[in-house]
Amino acid sequence: MYFMFKENPSTGYKLVVDTQALNGTMTVDSTFSSQNVTVDGVNMVGTSGMRLFTVTSVKEGSGVFRLHYANPGNYDSSWDTYDSSAKWSFPVQVLPIVSKGGVDIKMHIDPPFMMPPSTCFNTTCKEGQVMSPIDCSCSDFATACPV
Repeated sequence: MYFMFKENPSTGYKLVVDTQALNGTMTVDSTFSSQNVTVDGVNMVGTSGMRLFTVTSVKEGSGVFRLHYANPGNYDSSWDTYDSSAKWSFPVQVLPIVSKGGVDIKMHIDPPFMMPPSTCFNTTCKEGQVMSPIDCSCSDFATACPV
């Protein structure tokens, strides 16, 4: 699965994965791509961009892909200590791969239901979209998480 969020790590804060909540059922890799803003032909530093998370299943079971918007140096991985506007979660059930006639059967994944951060209460996403917990923008779930 793929998840993409806007981020500006130059602020000292970034999206941090709660690896304990993965419960050993999946691994997560991430890459950051800045917007490459230029002024008078000079690349600017400290610009925002997009962080792409790649979630890969490694064994059958249940886990939660959790993100905290936190300062990595002060991160204590305690879900309850973070304000709801600074965290996001997506429960995952990793099922065994089922093959029929040599073809893997893919399971349909519904978009996550989440309570938007308090700063996003005036924003509503369309059906089939997910909301970024950072800037309240909406993205098509199928685009962010291709099956």
